[in-house]
Amino acid sequence: MPTRRPGTRPNASRSWTNTASTRSCSTPTSLRLFDFCLETDGACAVVVTSTERARDLRQSPAVIRAVAQASIPNPQPGIQFPTLFRESITSLPATAVARTLYARAGLGPADIDVAQIYDCFSITVLLQLEDWGFCKKGEGGPFVASGEIGLGGSLPINTGGGHLSEGYIHGMNHIVEGVRQIRGTSTSQVAGAETCLVTATPLPPGSALILTADR
Repeated sequence: MPTRRPGTRPNASRSWTNTASTRSCSTPTSLRLFDFCLETDGACAVVVTSTERARDLRQSPAVIRAVAQASIPNPQPGIQFPTLFRESITSLPATAVARTLYARAGLGPADIDVAQIYDCFSITVLLQLEDWGFCKKGEGGPFVASGEIGLGGSLPINTGGGHLSEGYIHGMNHIVEGVRQIRGTSTSQVAGAETCLVTATPLPPGSALILTADR
């Protein structure tokens, strides 16, 4: 989704119209310039401590409710090309990670207030929305087009801009933005957000976590 964060890059102003008008970067997939994440130099820092210690700090804590990691059956070596050898090229490790993470957290898709979805490419967002149970398989496109991932939608995502608009910091910026949402300090704050899903599940192995408010 477009972001209000200062310092974001040109991708932040993308829409369906201007994305479709950018130059093609891949055939025959028809991926265009704004479908790719930004090349970025940057860094993030995350401090992890006990909930008890965090309660004594200046900022309110974002509690790690659960974490999970998983792969797909029979993964081949390499990164992108082996996808073509999968039984289903639209199946990601997200399915297995979601099953484990939701079980550990005692939560489900309907309990997630906001999400930071690993967005190295636009297509990985659509597939993960499906695999994490926010819409049915094959319905990721219509789900996004209907506005469900915007601030007024049922699942606001990538409120800091994500890899597509803020910068590619290998998922760390997603964790930082997730913490901001739980603390209520995001520049694109979701009102009353108490649960945030953060994913890194396009490639095997994938991982994810759920952050919650300290209640």
